[in-house]
Amino acid sequence: MGTTSCNRAGGIPLLAFLAIFSLSFWLSSGIAQARGRKPPAAYDSHLKAARKHYSEKEYDKAIERFEKAYKAYPDPKLFFNIAQSHRLLGHDREALENYRKFLAAIPSISEFDEEKKQNLTTEVGKKIRALEESLKPAEEPVVATSEPDPPAVTVKEPAVPSAPVAPAGLSSRWWFWTGTGVTAALVMGTVWAGLKAKGYNDDWEADRIVRDHDQAVKYQNLTDLFLLGAVTAGVGVAVTSYLFHRKASRIRGTTSSVSLLPGCGHQGCTLTLSWEF
Repeated sequence: MGTTSCNRAGGIPLLAFLAIFSLSFWLSSGIAQARGRKPPAAYDSHLKAARKHYSEKEYDKAIERFEKAYKAYPDPKLFFNIAQSHRLLGHDREALENYRKFLAAIPSISEFDEEKKQNLTTEVGKKIRALEESLKPAEEPVVATSEPDPPAVTVKEPAVPSAPVAPAGLSSRWWFWTGTGVTAALVMGTVWAGLKAKGYNDDWEADRIVRDHDQAVKYQNLTDLFLLGAVTAGVGVAVTSYLFHRKASRIRGTTSSVSLLPGCGHQGCTLTLSWEF
């Protein structure tokens, strides 16, 4: 009786083991058969449509067709296509999930040689790390708490009235030197033309040659022109200088006097320009 009961007790685990072994063998052979069989027409149809949608950048429709193709024929390579479509749509979580599925399936894909498997593993691993990095929650910056600084005290300085700036002297004005130079040149021209006119006039009175008379008249006219120009330039410089000093005296609170005195004698006419500071 003891031996019979022992055999029965050990028979149950043996039968359970045989049943489990048979079931696992049947499942593995079924999966291998599914992978080894030729893809059905529905798979080819969905895959072709999905690729067309993908090339036309219709990624939503491409994902739908890729998933239908996978249901018709569970090809793990489709995980990569689905992941790419999600990534291009900005669906980072869905893309990451499908990249991980494809990465786990790479070693079992018999169509790839070892070199391609290594290359794909490296490439997909980079994509996974980039997506994981982008999906990390942004760390909030730590704000150091410190006691508030005391309010700044603004001290207003008393306003100092700005004194008017007197203009620079005549020696720094370009127009003064320009006018003076022009006046001096015209005065020299007057003297030169006057001397030439006097010389030709003396020759005319001595020899009565017509050419000397014409030259005397010519240089006399030049003398008059030069004299007129000298007087005009001198008056212009004088008036401008007067206005300039008048403005300066208003700023400084002082007055200045300017005088322009013409004078004529035996040697000719002159202009005397003077001012007091």
